[in-house]
Amino acid sequence: MSMNSKKDIPASYIDKSNSKDGKSNNSLPSHEPAVMATISLHMLRVGSQHGVDIDDILQDLALSKEQLVKPGERIPLSIHLKIQSQVVSKSLLPEIGLEIGRLMPSGILNIVGYIMMTSASLGEAYKNLENYWELLGGMGDFKFIAKNVSGNMHAEISVGDFHPISKEWIECITSYCITVGRKLTGKDFFPLKVHCSYSEPGYEECYRQLFGDCVLFDQKHNKIVLSAEDADLPIIHPDPVLLNLLKLQAELERKQMSTLKELTRSVKNLILQGSKEGRTDVEDIAKKMCMSKRSLQRLLGLEGTSFSMILKQVRMERAILMLQQQDLNITQIAFQLGYSERSAFDRAFKKWTGLAPRSFRNQVISGSIAESVRLCWPECSNVAVMDNIKVG
Repeated sequence: MSMNSKKDIPASYIDKSNSKDGKSNNSLPSHEPAVMATISLHMLRVGSQHGVDIDDILQDLALSKEQLVKPGERIPLSIHLKIQSQVVSKSLLPEIGLEIGRLMPSGILNIVGYIMMTSASLGEAYKNLENYWELLGGMGDFKFIAKNVSGNMHAEISVGDFHPISKEWIECITSYCITVGRKLTGKDFFPLKVHCSYSEPGYEECYRQLFGDCVLFDQKHNKIVLSAEDADLPIIHPDPVLLNLLKLQAELERKQMSTLKELTRSVKNLILQGSKEGRTDVEDIAKKMCMSKRSLQRLLGLEGTSFSMILKQVRMERAILMLQQQDLNITQIAFQLGYSERSAFDRAFKKWTGLAPRSFRNQVISGSIAESVRLCWPECSNVAVMDNIKVG
């Protein structure tokens, strides 16, 4: 969305130094967690198969489908919970929580899902899910640990409660962990135990079909217990090179998780637009935001970031994509990204990824880096998330 007038700027960021009353606006946006919009969209799509009117929910929450499919988009946790609540209450399927998890592909989790798909073993995939769980956005706790019980090794997945209708979310994650594990490994394994903190819901047969005869209700904690053998099952398509690149981006996202607020997102989008015109100076962006350079820098600082940090991330993301276009030579890419010398770009790119630009391009050509690496960058589409990485 273009932001060329004050009516397009979030109210809390408009510079009021030139307003009639001369008062500056010091209000800050809420630091409410933001959930991956793809998760909310998936819930709506599954709900639509069971009597839920998506348009009715979106209209009630003043949302649009375009907002939810926008690359890299996140929505406030409170809005996500309202979507989940309405899907659950309006669905004709009692076990809708289990169904949402069963039908959820790894790609729905964006970069976290791709990290799981390129891990070496099922246990490593679950551990990576734990490590980057916070990127999902305020979705409770998830732990994966190996335990030695009476001389027998097993793996334990713990899922914590986090909101009033947590039963459906617990069902979703429990179902997801088992079904996606089967897809990633190609093995139809069953857990040793599944513990649920809530009472029997009245559709126990659905649990037996998914998990076998190992489900216990009214337990103290929510957890899944796997055998050590199942935790060691190999992933069908591991890719250590791509995995390292994905983890690099995930670490960047994690560091910026608390700071990627509305202003940061708007600045990033404007930098992307301005890069096509060669106008990515802070002065240019501040002018488009209808505020002074000083105000923009101050507000970004309050969000824990800076213009230079955002510009650096945009350059990295564009570099990853442009290097996959064989018709662009590396010197052209360096200049298009704003570097005055090719050597400066080479140094920056190697610092970001551990690979020189030419080495990265050669590995893309040879296929040792999956082409789907581009799917983890925000300006790429969220739609065909499973096209390039197959999981059984």
